[in-house]
Amino acid sequence: IGPGELLEAMAGGNASRLRAIPGVGKKTAERIALELKDRAATLLSEHGTVERPEGGAGAGGDQRVAKDAVSALVNLGYPSRSARQAVDKAQRGIDGTNLEELIREALRLLS
Repeated sequence: IGPGELLEAMAGGNASRLRAIPGVGKKTAERIALELKDRAATLLSEHGTVERPEGGAGAGGDQRVAKDAVSALVNLGYPSRSARQAVDKAQRGIDGTNLEELIREALRLLS
C-alpha cells in the first residue's frame, strides 16, 4: 500500500483495507480508521494524494513526520516513551521521511 492509498483508506474509514497491511489486525485497523480519519482527510484535502503529504524535506520534515508517527502510535494506545523510542529506531532503519513507512516500521518494532 502506498502513502496515498493509506491516506485514502484512513480518510474513508476503510478498516478492511487497513487490515490488509502486514502487522495490522482487526482492532488496530479499526482504531486507525476511527482515530486518524479526520487527520487523514485534512491531509488529503490540503495536499491531495501525494507521495510525501508532510510536505517537508530535510530535518524539519523528518521532525514533523516523527512527531506525527509518535502521535499516531500514542493514539493507538502505545505509551509515549515506547512510541518515541520505536520511531527513533525506525527512522535509523529507513530512508527518507515517509510517514507510512515510519509508522509501519515502528509498529513492527513494537510488536
